[in-house]
Amino acid sequence: MSATTYLNMDYIDKLKISEDGKNIIRNYDILVKKNLNRNLYLHSVNTLKYASMLSEKHNVDLKDHLRICIASILHDYGKSLDIDKQRKIVIKNIKEVKIKSGDMEIDALFHGFSGSFILREELSISDKKIIEAVRYHTTGKLNMNMVDKIVYISDKIEDDRQYEDIDYLREISLKNINLCLLEVYKNNIIYIIKRNKRFYSQTFNIWNNICRLYGGFLNGPGR
Repeated sequence: MSATTYLNMDYIDKLKISEDGKNIIRNYDILVKKNLNRNLYLHSVNTLKYASMLSEKHNVDLKDHLRICIASILHDYGKSLDIDKQRKIVIKNIKEVKIKSGDMEIDALFHGFSGSFILREELSISDKKIIEAVRYHTTGKLNMNMVDKIVYISDKIEDDRQYEDIDYLREISLKNINLCLLEVYKNNIIYIIKRNKRFYSQTFNIWNNICRLYGGFLNGPGR
C-alpha cells in the first residue's frame, strides 16, 4: 500500500456498504490512524479490504458486512496500549474471557481481549458479533460465525502478508470459507510449533471443533 493511501480514505468509497456505514468506517479510520503506528494502520485497512471482498464473495448480508468492516478496522485497536495496560484490562475483566492462568504468560493474546473491552467501554460498541470478532481474532473460538471467520481469516491473509502457502490460502478463501478456516487455523498451529511458542489453552478444543464441523474438506484443491 502506498504512502498516498495512508493519507486518504479512498478505499472506503469502494466498500459495498451503506453511506451511513461508510461514515462509521471513516470515523474509525481516523481513530485507528491516530492511535496505531503506520504499519498497524495499514494492516488494519488491508484486513478490512480483504474482509469486505470476502463478504461480497460469500454473499454476507448487509448487517454482517458492516459488522465485519467495523471489526476489521478495529481488530488491532488494543495495540494502542502497551502490553502492561492490555494485561490489566484483561485481568479486570477476567470473568468474562475464556482465559486461564497459563494464558496470562502469552503476550500475543492480550490485544484482542483487551481491545474488545476498549471497544465496548470507550467506543460504546455493544454489538456482540463485533465485540467477539475482535476478541477472538487471534485465537479463534468454538463455533465461529461468519463474522468471526472472515475477520479471523482476513487478518492472517490480507494482501500485505507474505509466507509459504499464502497464495493457496487466498485461493481457497474465495471458494470455501470453511475449508479456508481449517487451513488457516492449521497453518497458525504449525507456525506456533515451529517457533517453540506456547499455545492458548483453548487452541486444541477450537481445532477439534473446526475438524468436527469441516474435516470433510481436509484435502483441499490441489493438495
